[in-house]
Amino acid sequence: MSGLYKSIFEMVKAVPEGMVTTYGQLAAKSGNPRRSRIIGGAMARCNDSSVPCHRVVRKDGSLPSSFGIGGREYQRFLLENEGVTFLADGRVDMGKHLWTL
Repeated sequence: MSGLYKSIFEMVKAVPEGMVTTYGQLAAKSGNPRRSRIIGGAMARCNDSSVPCHRVVRKDGSLPSSFGIGGREYQRFLLENEGVTFLADGRVDMGKHLWTL
């Protein structure tokens, strides 16, 4: 695993239960705000159950369709079990649950 992926996973581990962060925030914190796709790739390749990848969402609070087995429905299930609330259009209520790194 690359050093970049390790640092990304450590940042995601810091996101508290019931909160979310965005691909863009992780990219900026990793040193390059244009790395959002790399962040997505890291989340897709993560096989460490201690990394709460489900807490990473798009900047508008929408869930990516590419979330592992079960897709966005499973990601939503995991988030709801942590108390994350959603707007009527299916996006995370970022006003309540956005955690800034």
